[in-house]
Amino acid sequence: MIGENVTFIGSYAFHDCKAVKSVTIGDNVITIGDYSFYSNDNLSQITIPDGVESIGKYSFAYTPLQKVILGKSLSTLGEYSFLTYSEMDRDYNLEVYVRNLKPAKLGSKCFHYSYSNGGATQYSVRSNMVIYVPQSVLSDYTSDTMYWITYSKKIKGYEL
Repeated sequence: MIGENVTFIGSYAFHDCKAVKSVTIGDNVITIGDYSFYSNDNLSQITIPDGVESIGKYSFAYTPLQKVILGKSLSTLGEYSFLTYSEMDRDYNLEVYVRNLKPAKLGSKCFHYSYSNGGATQYSVRSNMVIYVPQSVLSDYTSDTMYWITYSKKIKGYEL
């Protein structure tokens, strides 16, 4: 449990913590820093509370998440925040539930996987992923040409 007095989870706070199996983030957290949960091999789901406004770059990268719930106040997702390896993409299905009625700003390749192609790192949209957004704003997400267009084929509506 990340306590109720905490408002910021610092960069690298839980980086490479193999023992972390679950995390409860306190309701007063506003910011999750860069690389904060990077490469946590046993973390399979995370709920981002409604008060969190920003998630830093690579925050949950290379973590085998299967379920992510993003809170209502999220306005910014940093680049590569949920990046994974091609093997993780193949082996784990990811369900992302977005509770925000307004599409957040996405950094580059938030929901991609990386792979090597002739020694060069390449990126592709995660294939085993569905992003659920509130049905009432589904078209806002699927038509957002600035940030969400990359994932428009992965987005489905749900009743909030």
